[in-house]
Amino acid sequence: MVGDPDYGGLRRYPALEHAGAEVDEVAAQYGTDLLVPPITGPSADAQAFWDLTDRPDGAQAVLHVCCHATVEAAEPLLSGLLLTRSKVDAGEVAHSRLPYPEVVLSACSTGWRPERVGPLELAGDDALGLTASFLEAGARFMLVSVPKAQDEATRAFTVRWHEHRRAGATPLSAARATQLDLLAADRDRVWSWVGMTAYGCR
Repeated sequence: MVGDPDYGGLRRYPALEHAGAEVDEVAAQYGTDLLVPPITGPSADAQAFWDLTDRPDGAQAVLHVCCHATVEAAEPLLSGLLLTRSKVDAGEVAHSRLPYPEVVLSACSTGWRPERVGPLELAGDDALGLTASFLEAGARFMLVSVPKAQDEATRAFTVRWHEHRRAGATPLSAARATQLDLLAADRDRVWSWVGMTAYGCR
């Protein structure tokens, strides 16, 4: 896990109020099964992200990233994950190989993809952006947010997804179970998490 970066000095990107708790709660579920302790604060930079993607033991693990993200409508491959004093671009991810079969991007608009770039209409396999890049790099399942993420609701969704996953649910089944749990808990708050979207085939 890498998350809750240090955004000190950035006016546009304030600290994420629930990011630290999200990292702690997810990490607590895995305990000694974590590949490495959570990487947070000043250490949660792009180099830490790339170091995690260079671990061959990631093939049996989930990569969870909790941070701000940017959307670049005109240049989708410049959309990226904002970490401490650094950024991981979608284009960089698309040109890499990731060992992790499952990826959780707990950040705004990580599931957004454009329908058009300049005069080019995008359809079908012509997907561009963070989700498409991670799938291109080897991920088989993605949990992302299409719209701007609501910090507290995103924390609740991702933590609950990990709970179901740890209990033996498949990635897609865990996403569905999480939706049902949050719907049953408070129907009036559906708007806060309905943009959380699962991409995958299992």
